[in-house]
Amino acid sequence: MFHNKPRLFSILLTLISASLFIILITTYSPNQTIYNIPLLFPFFFLLFINIYSLITTVSTKKTQGFLAGTFITSYLLLRLFNLNTLFYTILLIAFFATMELIMLNIAKKEQPGEYKQSTN
Repeated sequence: MFHNKPRLFSILLTLISASLFIILITTYSPNQTIYNIPLLFPFFFLLFINIYSLITTVSTKKTQGFLAGTFITSYLLLRLFNLNTLFYTILLIAFFATMELIMLNIAKKEQPGEYKQSTN
C-alpha cells in the first residue's frame, strides 16, 4: 500500500512533534515545571525533533536534518546563556559549515562510482 515507509514515518514524526511543540508553547508558561523538570528541556528536545524530522522529510537526508536541528538548537542555547555576540554566531556557522562539508565528503566516498582499474 505504502511504498515509501521511511518517508511516511518522517511525516508522522513531523506532525506529532510539531503538535506537541505547539501544545507546549501555548499551554505552559516558561517558568513552570512538569514533575520537577524545567520546561527548557522538553522545549529544546521537541524543537530539535521537529526541525530534524521536517528537514529529513523535505530533503530525505538524515545528516542534513541532524545538522540543521543541532544548529538551530545550539544557536538558541547560546542566546539563552547571553552568548549572542557576532563572534559566537560566526564561530557556530563556521563549525556547522565544516561539519556539512565533512558529511558531504563522506557521502561522496560512500557512493558507488566508476572505479579505475589498475593496469599492472
